[in-house]
Amino acid sequence: MFVLEYKRIIKNEKRGLNIFNFKNHLKDGKRNFVFLGETGSGKTEISLVFANEIKKIINKEIHIIDMDQTKASFRLRDKEEELRKNGIYLHYGEQLLDTPIVPHGIETLLQRKDIVTIFDVGGNEAGSINMGQYSNLINNEYTKNYMVFNIYRPMSSESSKVYQMLDSILDSAQAKNIEIIANPNFGEFTEKEDVLSGYKKTLEVFRETNYEVKGVAVKEELVDTDLLYAYMNKLMTINRRIIMP
Repeated sequence: MFVLEYKRIIKNEKRGLNIFNFKNHLKDGKRNFVFLGETGSGKTEISLVFANEIKKIINKEIHIIDMDQTKASFRLRDKEEELRKNGIYLHYGEQLLDTPIVPHGIETLLQRKDIVTIFDVGGNEAGSINMGQYSNLINNEYTKNYMVFNIYRPMSSESSKVYQMLDSILDSAQAKNIEIIANPNFGEFTEKEDVLSGYKKTLEVFRETNYEVKGVAVKEELVDTDLLYAYMNKLMTINRRIIMP
């Protein structure tokens, strides 16, 4: 019955399919979502998925805040007009020469009860340190902190390196109560077997830690009944909205 039902979904409604339980992540008054992770882990793409999916289920303005200070170009700003049409508002600091500047009004946004905020935080400890000044607000009852983890990134191949990377990022951001979102993809050449193998390796990496893997990102075109059955309500579809030049 399960397989037959999801075959129907795949056939008729595959476009934009997300089984990930976004409503569950909004419960208990949660309204701020912070995405941390290694550079290139997929934070920006997953931040966009969250923004678009949450907008479908809650009647509030959605605000995405770019806190990535480790890249000279802000790729999301190319999507600003498209996002605004969907009721999603983008905040990013203007650059001073080649130096990105932290957006203004972060503390105010974090305290507003009438909106939802989504933070795309810079990779590695150098980028994450900017969130540390808001530690009292990102560790309260209204905020959820996520670590986007891509097993195929250079620093993610060995458990010892992973733990070192996690400690440096979390210490810099002063973030607590982290949940893991696995992103076992490496661009357009990712196949279903890569996702399945990468997710399995991700679980192995975090098995001996206190971190729980709450979601897994999969390219839309790879979703089939095998992946639906394997991941159930952890499945989050992505379609590579951010394309590097």
